[in-house]
Amino acid sequence: MLTRRDFCRTTSVVAASSMMLPNFTFGQASILPLYKIIADENFELSTAFAQHAAARGANVHVGSSDITSLWFHDLEPRWRHTPLAIAGLTTPEALFCLEQLARDHGMRVVTRAEHRMRNHEVIEHSIYGPSEVVSCMDYGCKTTTAWPATVADALLTFPSTPRLFTTTTIAQNVAREQRLNDTLVSWLIALPHRA
Repeated sequence: MLTRRDFCRTTSVVAASSMMLPNFTFGQASILPLYKIIADENFELSTAFAQHAAARGANVHVGSSDITSLWFHDLEPRWRHTPLAIAGLTTPEALFCLEQLARDHGMRVVTRAEHRMRNHEVIEHSIYGPSEVVSCMDYGCKTTTAWPATVADALLTFPSTPRLFTTTTIAQNVAREQRLNDTLVSWLIALPHRA
């Protein structure tokens, strides 16, 4: 049987199938379907995150840091009828706006990871979320420098019924092309799970 850890190990190193199956399960845990992955066109690592998610079959929006158009023309009309989960790798300011708008629809940030440079060679990932997601990011960041792909894989395998939430901080040596000039945050907004 394929375990979540085996899946994270494989997808962090090798690109996954381009077809995303929302009902795919790992053991007993089903995966939360995501309506959209959001990335910021101003950051190469954010667009790399989006490209990896698109290769996995995700519906991707790559746009500016200003989410006004996305909100008015896409998310608000959709959420007015059905509050569907979204995820992204954006600036903290873009997440703050989305988080405030999501509250009006009963949604909230259910996982969050800040990605910031500690020094010129080490990036620090501070992660909060379901243990499965945190473990996936932790393992992926320790075994590959392609951290945007690891983050995309973790968010695309978010459990539909998360149970145990945890936090961790990972320090990762990164190559020049994986370095940040600004802090980015990866996140997932959904209806909160009630056990």
